[in-house]
Amino acid sequence: MSLNDLKQQIIKAIEYRKEDLYSIADSIFKEPELGYQEFKTADKIKNIFKKYNISYREKIARTGIIGTISSENPKYHIAILSELDSVISPNHPSADPETGAAHCCGHHAMVTAMIGVLYAFIDLNLLDQFEGKVSFMGIPAEEYAQLGFRNKLIKNEEISFLGGKQEFIKLGEFEDVDIAIMHHLYPSEGELENPIKAYGTYSFNGFIGQEIEFLGHASHAGNAPELGRNSLQAAQLALSSINANRETFKDEDMIRVHPIIVEGGQIVNTVPNYVKLETYVRGATIEGILDATKKVNRSWMAGALAMGNQVKITTIPGYLPEKPDKNLIDIMYENLKLLFHENEVERLGPSSAAGSDLGDLSSILPCIQTRIGGISGALHSQEFEVIDPEIAYIKSSQALALTLLDLLYDNGTLANKVITEYKPLYTREEYLEEWGNIGKTLSFTFDSKNFENNL
Repeated sequence: MSLNDLKQQIIKAIEYRKEDLYSIADSIFKEPELGYQEFKTADKIKNIFKKYNISYREKIARTGIIGTISSENPKYHIAILSELDSVISPNHPSADPETGAAHCCGHHAMVTAMIGVLYAFIDLNLLDQFEGKVSFMGIPAEEYAQLGFRNKLIKNEEISFLGGKQEFIKLGEFEDVDIAIMHHLYPSEGELENPIKAYGTYSFNGFIGQEIEFLGHASHAGNAPELGRNSLQAAQLALSSINANRETFKDEDMIRVHPIIVEGGQIVNTVPNYVKLETYVRGATIEGILDATKKVNRSWMAGALAMGNQVKITTIPGYLPEKPDKNLIDIMYENLKLLFHENEVERLGPSSAAGSDLGDLSSILPCIQTRIGGISGALHSQEFEVIDPEIAYIKSSQALALTLLDLLYDNGTLANKVITEYKPLYTREEYLEEWGNIGKTLSFTFDSKNFENNL
């Protein structure tokens, strides 16, 4: 059977499963869960694997799950990825009233699209015709959030990384995977109306995370403020210093620094002796991230020095910049044109200052994260809404399935091209050593007393 005929069969097979996929999307959307806590979502995937006798492994990195289908002698191993977690958006109409979790980033659509690919391949018995192995991965904790909770998991040795794909890399779950593909929703409808319904892919910033603790000295804020060393003032001076440095960030590095104060004092009539902040330092290149981090760290120290504080800077490996594979972009772009009008599709979207742990994986093996619309409202906002489920769930699934077919067709000719022309930034071992340990090299404590003693 010709490639085009097979593609038409896949399109129809996923369309036939439309109501099933809508039901899956709705079920996940209504029960959002936060990173490394996606037990219900993982169970929903597991139940589908069990129903269709798909071999699977569960509780990988706490909540991750992988189902695999394979021909007798697979030549290439391709992973279809999805992300299990939601974001914290308590004002979203569908937010969980207890946790504030809401699926306003579209990860529920990722899972839906992944299951749609599974349906098409098992309904059409496609792996009986091709030599291949396909893993369907539900991966936890893409959103880099709840740092305190995740750091406790690290201290308890339940995980080693804050991001789910990072943890999967560490656990060796991608060791025999040749290519990984996934998709992400983006706003294309409603108030953010745009004729472009899909992009072959975006590139994403990377970042590191920081926890910053200012340690001062408490005293009565009314009777004896002069005896205190105000940590809140130290933090405010540091934030002003970061703002003063923004003009030194290179435009091409796309640097973003956006701290929040997690704890800013206990009671009003006591000089705050402890203040805690969290921030990301984002950038388009590793070099840009590290350069900006030096300036940010100087700012934290400047605030501490001005107020006579100690500051403890804990740096955590965030996500690497995502560099999508050019060959995969080309394959995906042609399939998007098949599913949409050509004028509704572009090969590349604008570079995004956001980050994704797919960046880490893309440094080790060829990856793509295509962008497909169907929603209105900004991602992570209370206005987020899926208003075209046909695009968000069905066409997203079809795009992934058609690309998977292309990679396996003709004895894996295109898969071989992608693999042989890909140039990794790291081996798994190099990644774990260099990026996994970056927090150790960039974490330190600065005590202004040491400086004062030298005056």
